[in-house]
Amino acid sequence: MPRGSRFDRSALLIACAAVCLGVLNGVARAQVAPMTGKLLDDVAIQQRPGAEVPLDLWFRDADDRPVQLRQLFRGRPVILNLVYYRCPRLCKMTTAGLLRTLRVMELKAGQAFDILTISFDPREPASEAKAARHTALTLYEQPSATEGWNFLVGDADAIDALVQSVGFRLAFDEDLDQYAHAAGLVILTPEGRVSRYLNGVEFASRDLRLALVEASNNRIGSVTDQVLLLCYQYNPKIGKYSFAVHGLLKGLGISTVVILASSIVWMLRRERRAPHHENHPLDAAATEPDDDPENSSPGESSTTST
Repeated sequence: MPRGSRFDRSALLIACAAVCLGVLNGVARAQVAPMTGKLLDDVAIQQRPGAEVPLDLWFRDADDRPVQLRQLFRGRPVILNLVYYRCPRLCKMTTAGLLRTLRVMELKAGQAFDILTISFDPREPASEAKAARHTALTLYEQPSATEGWNFLVGDADAIDALVQSVGFRLAFDEDLDQYAHAAGLVILTPEGRVSRYLNGVEFASRDLRLALVEASNNRIGSVTDQVLLLCYQYNPKIGKYSFAVHGLLKGLGISTVVILASSIVWMLRRERRAPHHENHPLDAAATEPDDDPENSSPGESSTTST
């Protein structure tokens, strides 16, 4: 067979194989796309600021003991971390990102705030929560977190009520035996109301700190945090704090007023403390010249004209 014929036939076979692969690939995408789109339609974090978490719900802790959510709200803001412990990737990334931020923050779990990591998979046993708790506390290396960071599991009814109250929508993929879900943290007030959402798997220490300060109604944090809250504003679209020009101008205006008021008070106090020199009547009489001839001394003579 001529060499050219063999080359043409090989090229034709390769072209046919490429077409077949393209067709099969298109069919596979057509089958997967509807399933993926349907799952993604059900997955989101619908922000519900001010919503109340039902604190009467019962879960089980890492030691498989029943615990009511109300028992874990101790007058401090709470970071709610919704995960499932067998998650192959996203949940572990979220918890790892939280840990990295916690390690560099001055505010500590169990002192200024508490953390609740709760599984939304009702099939998971308490042993999964215990293993996750051991890993997190070992990496955090903060003694107060032993009581301040709780890992829970629960039944389907309690989980559904919790995730719905904070707008956490997820979907279960039966084929993969996995959950499709979003990533982020929910910051709760000491009374159990939704205050802020922090989206993603990485959390800036500034964002988490300011969110906790706001959730505590300024009962934690410092004066610096109050100034930062004037300059940074929470953006619910991105779930982060962004620089606000009007906040900076407001802060500068307040600073100017404080400086002026302090200056006025300082000048008034200085004026009051300064000695006052008032002329006494006897001193004034002593300094006035005596021009009365009748009061002149005997040795003095007066000149008259004739």
